[in-house]
Amino acid sequence: MSDLAKQLVISLFAAHVVGDFILQSEEDVARKANIRVLLIHSAKVALLSYLSIGLWKTWEIPVVIFLSHSIIDFIKGKMSRKDLNVLSIDQLAHISVIFAISVVITSIDRVSWVPFWETQFGSAYYHLLVITSGVIVTVFAGAIIVGFAVEPFLDQLKSTVQSFSASGGNLNSISSRGFENGGKVIGQLERALIFVLVLVDQPTAIGFLIAAKSIFRFGEIRERANRMEAEYIIIGTFMSFLFGMIMSYLTRYVLDFI
Repeated sequence: MSDLAKQLVISLFAAHVVGDFILQSEEDVARKANIRVLLIHSAKVALLSYLSIGLWKTWEIPVVIFLSHSIIDFIKGKMSRKDLNVLSIDQLAHISVIFAISVVITSIDRVSWVPFWETQFGSAYYHLLVITSGVIVTVFAGAIIVGFAVEPFLDQLKSTVQSFSASGGNLNSISSRGFENGGKVIGQLERALIFVLVLVDQPTAIGFLIAAKSIFRFGEIRERANRMEAEYIIIGTFMSFLFGMIMSYLTRYVLDFI
């Protein structure tokens, strides 16, 4: 892959994750059936793509991004299932388009193409984009991915709690225990911490983080009836740690590659 192709992949991927996971709210996702919401979201991603690549004369790229993003998200919105498989296919489709654009556009003989941002900041610009993308995927996309991954366990836990309460148990409902978004925030913080620890080459500190959180979490569980809840918490925790470590090391690899 040529240097320009690498630069395009990095720039377009950064624009994609910012548009999908930062500038798109949960309300926007829920309203994707509204064509106006869908087109506005796709336009944002296309504009970010145009700005991030710094090739001001290549209007074809944002147009293709706009059209492909609209089509992929439209198809996703028509699916009745909303799970990890659908999310994975959706993101894989977007990434495939990014790679296809980068390969095709660099096969065109325009040797004078030099991204504006490269002339201003050199390789530092692309290192910044890689780190930014890594943080967004690790912290924000990770919350969605881990949430989908543990959803079957959560459904089983809710069913068990309802059965336990119906049989005369005194276990409080899940919704009344802890902050509404407490688990999500904790997950974002732990993945952010893992990301930092890996980047500063201090992976051994992650072991202390795992031990500390495990102790605190098990300390919250005092009834035998809460065993499933304890298992759910620990499963989610280790899924979160695993995803955070994978994405952090992948980010380091890409940084060494460019």
